[in-house]
Amino acid sequence: MAFAPRTWLARIVQHPGRKVLTPTGNTNEFDETRSEGTITQVGDLISAENLNNLETRLANEFAITPEISSGSWTPSLYGTTTAGSPTYASRQGSYYKIGKFVFVLFSVTLSNAGGIQGYLNMRGLPFATSSSGPALFTASSVGAQITAYASGTEIQSLNTPSGAVQNPANDFAIYLGSAWYLTNN
Repeated sequence: MAFAPRTWLARIVQHPGRKVLTPTGNTNEFDETRSEGTITQVGDLISAENLNNLETRLANEFAITPEISSGSWTPSLYGTTTAGSPTYASRQGSYYKIGKFVFVLFSVTLSNAGGIQGYLNMRGLPFATSSSGPALFTASSVGAQITAYASGTEIQSLNTPSGAVQNPANDFAIYLGSAWYLTNN
């Protein structure tokens, strides 16, 4: 159940806060009554019923605990012109999923690029990305910062500040990469 905000109305009167003091008959004792003039809008009362209703709605909304999971995944590199058949010296990935947010960590080292040609991409993300949310990707490789975007189960167009990573060398390595993205799962 999604939280449904209530539109609260202010009390609008001709003379806000004006009171009339009426003597009770006892020395220095008065009854106080509102004398606000014309009431344009009654507004919402701050009452126990209204406050309890608000508290109940908030408690119900926050009672929903997001699904939390973690695990491993295997990143794979490929080229956009020629996918290639790279040989990996090492590759590993882990993920943490909280509700629809996914955080992935990974590292990849090639011992042989295997004919990868074109822009370097990565596939194998543990969950497909949501089309409604952006992905943030960052990695370090051979002294350069890499940025990219995620689509589906892939990280596409790995870029350094000087341009896209193309035709990687046989000893190409991503030392530490991470991404945040939304999934529909």
